[in-house]
Amino acid sequence: AEKMGSEPCNTWIFEDALHAVTTAKKAGFKVCTIYDESESDHRAELEALSDIYIENFGQLDKTKLL
Repeated sequence: AEKMGSEPCNTWIFEDALHAVTTAKKAGFKVCTIYDESESDHRAELEALSDIYIENFGQLDKTKLL
């Protein structure tokens, strides 16, 4: 965020791994989580942590990013 001249609360992270989503949320970033089969055991937790949860980019509602 700093390198982009943005605040974490105004910066989206796109991620699929629980540890990365958890870290991003703790740092104050907005998170869009993309489903990954390797993280399927953590789906409920990922959905709860995420601002947006999608199974593929075709599901992304770009208006929610604004």
